[in-house]
Amino acid sequence: WTFLWISEILSSQLQLGDDNGNMPHPLEEPSAEARVFRPDPEKELKLLSLEADIRWYANLLSAYAAWTAFNVLILMFRLFKVLDFQGRLGLITRTFYKSFNDILHFLFLFIFVLVAFAVMGQKLYGRQLDQFKDFPNCLMSLVRLTFAIGDDPYQQMLAANQSLQSFTAVYYL
Repeated sequence: WTFLWISEILSSQLQLGDDNGNMPHPLEEPSAEARVFRPDPEKELKLLSLEADIRWYANLLSAYAAWTAFNVLILMFRLFKVLDFQGRLGLITRTFYKSFNDILHFLFLFIFVLVAFAVMGQKLYGRQLDQFKDFPNCLMSLVRLTFAIGDDPYQQMLAANQSLQSFTAVYYL
């Protein structure tokens, strides 16, 4: 429905041809303008403001999705607090609570090492392989490689740079 709404607005914004709907043909009439759309600054401004409105609504939708995800996270923590009163499930939640500091330190170290390998992978393989061309793609490739999700770029990494085969075999395995 959104596409139909936008196309209806665009078709009402743009006028093609003359008042009878005839299109000018520059090859048939040498004096005809080469531009197919008749210039109208007010309508062009409306079209540009429509684009700005669509971008604003898209950003609003992204913010709404972020708040929804945050709300689900808070609901999950509330569920853990409720589970604390049950005997066996409470044991799990109390274990997480007491080991939270250790888990946090492990995650910090894991993220630090993952970012270091992402920078190293971008510098070593960024020019040869598409999945290592920039930092976000490189980071996601390493996450997929770490958790064995999707395609394994290991063989491509070995073939990309023959002089780094031993380095790749030792560190990226």
